[in-house]
Amino acid sequence: RLVAGDTFRAASATFETDRWVRFRAAMALSDSEAGTMQVWQDDRLVLDATGITLPRADAVYSQMQVGITANGSQIAATVLFLDDVSIWTEDPNWGAAR
Repeated sequence: RLVAGDTFRAASATFETDRWVRFRAAMALSDSEAGTMQVWQDDRLVLDATGITLPRADAVYSQMQVGITANGSQIAATVLFLDDVSIWTEDPNWGAAR
């Protein structure tokens, strides 16, 4: 489960290893509390939050960063595989009933 506070962060998120998962995220950018972020893992909504998603009104996101940065103090090597990455500029309506 993921929660929003000063930043969007994991409360007690579990992420299985040694298998593919479907990870999707949607953001509405805003420098006010009108911003939103939703995250799905294997079609299950694990984050549905509102809040500031831009540091200031004239901020621009010019790149997407994906990686393994929230691994605590683990020293062991970690591998991340990505496949079929897409970026949408319109709402793909993932939150609609299936």
